[in-house]
Amino acid sequence: MTDVPALRLCLIISSLGSGGAERVLAQLANHWAEAGHHVSVLTLSGPEKPIFHTMAQEIHLRQLGVAENTIGIFAKITKLIHRRQTLRTRILAARPHVVISFLDTTNILTLLATRGLELPVIVCERTDPTAHDPGLFWRLLRRLCYPNAARIVVQTQAVFSRLSTSWRKRTIVIPNPIPHPGNAQLTPPPLPRPVLLTVGRFTWEKGHDLLLGAFSRVTAAHPAWQLAILGDGPCRSALEAQTETLGLKDRVHFMGLVNNVSEYMFHADAFVLPSRYEGFPNALCEAMACGLPCIAFDCPSGPSEIIRHKIDGLLVSPGDISALALAMDDIMGNPEYRADLAARAPEICDRFSEHSVFSQWDSLVCETASPSA
Repeated sequence: MTDVPALRLCLIISSLGSGGAERVLAQLANHWAEAGHHVSVLTLSGPEKPIFHTMAQEIHLRQLGVAENTIGIFAKITKLIHRRQTLRTRILAARPHVVISFLDTTNILTLLATRGLELPVIVCERTDPTAHDPGLFWRLLRRLCYPNAARIVVQTQAVFSRLSTSWRKRTIVIPNPIPHPGNAQLTPPPLPRPVLLTVGRFTWEKGHDLLLGAFSRVTAAHPAWQLAILGDGPCRSALEAQTETLGLKDRVHFMGLVNNVSEYMFHADAFVLPSRYEGFPNALCEAMACGLPCIAFDCPSGPSEIIRHKIDGLLVSPGDISALALAMDDIMGNPEYRADLAARAPEICDRFSEHSVFSQWDSLVCETASPSA
């Protein structure tokens, strides 16, 4: 968008933690700020939530402290009214030509906050909305609010194909931008090799329990291999208990949240994505960009549009622990096969280049911008 007048853009998200949606927002905000546009970023969380991703100094960042933490329908409604008004005030102060919101419940709140303002709002679904249920309260609000969105962005053709006709009329598919990881000198993390790596928030949909089950089936055949899990979340204690039950305490390493994910990826020997459902998994893309042979469940959205089966990775039947164990056995027991897959994996950086994806976003924003904002 360097050849158009500067625009005022307001990007909204729940927080700027370590997730994939947060990373994409940071990439877009930095790209537009570098191009000379006025970029405001609003987070629903407050200053107690750390900023995980680097943001350009030119970006106007405001942490509103209105993240939802209530239980019960009446408390939710009362809090929603307060959150809507706070967000509306900040959006008006930014005077944007376009508002861009990320993640389902934040999208709904943004559409409520901009109601009657005649501001175009682009809402971005970052997972599979046909698989992810935000709950009855938010599901009903989404049905009421999404018709007011100027455009809806999803990440894969698979998700687009499953949307209702009313959604598809305003929906565009834009994948995540995949940057080249660079060739910086890296300090190897403290892990014995060979290492099987996975990255993801410890929640049910990420399928770490399935991965532990599959790994337990191949440890005897591959006694030197370790499993490293990067991330954290509400299922951590259950996963640690499962590790103990399976007798894997000395083979599985819970590394927590780390800032140097790429260092772990460059140090690892293979990567597994065991998700039950996905949007467009950044961790899988980053692993391929770092030259890792990858295995993923062929869940309804994401991996099949990223991995080219038996060319730069392996896809296995969704949720099938036995199939996952067999694929892991193939990768772990055959260094030549790992090398062949790894050699093609970095081509993902060209298939979903930052330049190409940013160009799609630039076109969408220019087409959507309100000239009178």
